[in-house]
Parts: sequence; C-alpha cells; structure tokens
Amino acid sequence: QTVQSSSCIACGEAVMMAQTAFVPASEDVPSYFIPMLNDIDRNLAYNEGIKATIAAFEEEHGRPPRVLDVGCGAGMLSLISLEHGAALVTGIEANATIADIAREQLEQQHPGGERWEVVESLSVDFKLKPGQEPFDVVVCELIGSMINSESMYPYLWDLCMRGVLRNFGTKAEPKHYTVPQSGEQTVRAYRCPTAVGVETGLSFAPMDAAFRAVYSDAHASPVPWVQDESMRVCLAGSKRTACSAPVVVLHEQYDNPMGGVTVPDAVDICLGGDSGGRGDSATDLANIDDVVLVVEWSMTLAPGVMLRHDLAAVGALDPTVMVARWIAWGHLFAPLAQCVHQPHADGRYRFKVRYEPADVVLTLDKRAVKRTGDETGVGAEAGAG
Repeated sequence: QTVQSSSCIACGEAVMMAQTAFVPASEDVPSYFIPMLNDIDRNLAYNEGIKATIAAFEEEHGRPPRVLDVGCGAGMLSLISLEHGAALVTGIEANATIADIAREQLEQQHPGGERWEVVESLSVDFKLKPGQEPFDVVVCELIGSMINSESMYPYLWDLCMRGVLRNFGTKAEPKHYTVPQSGEQTVRAYRCPTAVGVETGLSFAPMDAAFRAVYSDAHASPVPWVQDESMRVCLAGSKRTACSAPVVVLHEQYDNPMGGVTVPDAVDICLGGDSGGRGDSATDLANIDDVVLVVEWSMTLAPGVMLRHDLAAVGALDPTVMVARWIAWGHLFAPLAQCVHQPHADGRYRFKVRYEPADVVLTLDKRAVKRTGDETGVGAEAGAG
C-alpha cells in the first residue's frame, strides 16, 4: 500500500456528517432483513463480542452495564445483551414495523419488560429522560457493503457528544464501551475469469463484458461501485485470484469519538502480486479485462473477536450462510477496465480517496500517470471519465 498522506475527520466535520448521514426507512421490512438474521457467522461473532464487553465492564466496574442498542432491528443484539447479564437494555429503532417485531421478540424471551424497552426513534432524536443516567455500553450493527454504508460512526459520535453514552475516560482521552470497537475497509484487485450466477448456476466471463452488458461500456469516474447481488453474481463463490495486496481506504474508531475516522488522501493499487508474493508477467499486466476491484472490510467487535467480510472469509462459509451474507451485504466491485482507458505498463493505479457519511469515493488520479519512456516505465493514460 502506498499512501500519500492521511487525515482524520474533525469534530466540526462530524457535525456535518451527522446531518447528511444515511437515514433508514420508517416502515416495512427491507428485503435483505430476513436473510441477514440467518447469517450465523455474523450472529456468533456479535454474541462473542457482546459477551466479552459485558464481562470486561463488570470486572472493571463491579456491576452489570446499562446497554443501548442502536438500530436494534428485530432485537437480536438486545437479547444477546440480556443473556450475558446486562442490567437493562434500551433498543432504538427508526422503522416502526421492525420496532414492533423487536418488542414481540423481547416480550417472548423476557416477559414484562422490566429490563428492556424499544424506542421508535432515530438515534439523533433520542434523548435521556430527566434524571436518567447515561448508558454504559452501546451495541450497534449499522453495517453494509461498506463499514459506513449506514453511517454508524456519525450516529455513535453524536450519542457520545451529547452524553447519552457515558465517558469513562477524560475529555482529552475519552473511553467508551462499544461493540464494535473499530472497523477497517480495504480495496483489493482480483482476477475473476469466471463469475458464478447464483440463480442460474452458469458461469460467464470476462467480468468486464458482463459489467458492460448491464451498465454500458462508458468509462466512469469516480469508480462505479456495483453490488454483486444486483447482477445476481456472488464473487465470494466465484473462481478468483488476488492480484494485489489489500489497501486501506478507511478506518473508523467507534470507541473514541475524537478524530475517529482516518482516510488516506490517495492509495496505490499495484497489480503483479498478491499477499503471497506471486507476480504477474508483463503480458498479464496488459490484460485487465478480468480484473475487478473489490471492497472488503473487517470489524473488531472486542479484543480478539473479529467479523470479516472479505472474499476469502465469506467464500469459506457454509453455502447457506454465504448466500445469506451475499443477500444482506454482498460485495461492492468494479471492473478495472471501467475505470481506465488502457492498462498501465507497470500495473500501478493511483486513486484519490474521499470520505462521505455513507460512502468512500475513489477517483483515478491522472496526474500520477507518466508517459512511456520515463523513469518509471508507466504507460500513457488518458484517464477516466
């Protein structure tokens, strides 16, 4: 990975982010919601993360925590928190239909509602009741194809800044109990000679041809991310080979609201070798028809507890779980040939990075491309768009 420089999102920028963040639907059940509940890998990871966080809190403070479940959905994380000893749990859910489902589920498992409640609200509109103590722990699963698809960081930042979540540190060095603790998003290049259609079971290639058939053959800038689910293709289940190292394009630190977002100004994606060191020949570098850029991420839910959403991890899941993950989140990808007019001779592609509340935008940096015959040997490039 080559990073020219990086920057943290300041508090003033976070205010703006909270005002322009992802807003969920106010009613009805999204199509991805039921399959998401069948993602056993995700469920078990959150179970371990919440269990470890509640245990750590009890050991450090000698009492069970009061837990806030942000975007509680059907109440799964609230139920897990109660199972592992939370003193009480408050779920916040903006979707009225799903909030009712959460109440039904919690009432079945914990009749009477003495240790739980579900509040129908956006988190930015949620306020502590007069005399109510701040919450000790926040659990949240506002994740999608990107770690910021549903603007988790701005929402958690807002709760911390308004004192809804207790700060166990100082103003200068805050400490919050959050699940997850942090997230890291990467982009990696893969050679995907054949992609498997989930509904038909048929393979087709190259990926560039498939992409052009659906989205036209016009070159695009910024990178035209598309979810593999929208093309009924599962990249995690397809034949593929990594042809670059993963490059970090976003890091979010949820347990520290002060400068918790780090974004590089630019990254280099270099074809010609995966993390194992296998190199591509010059002929391979000239052929980018089957090269796709893929967005991947990992979450640290608690120390030693990870939730991974990269092609290798998802591809290793049980097929039913893999399909559930694919329907709920899928992987964003873009054929490299849709981003450039011609291959670069040395296989190096520099992209400028811009952070948005619910997106990470990559744009080909045409200034970084040098002419054939110069000292780098990089081929001439007209640029995207």
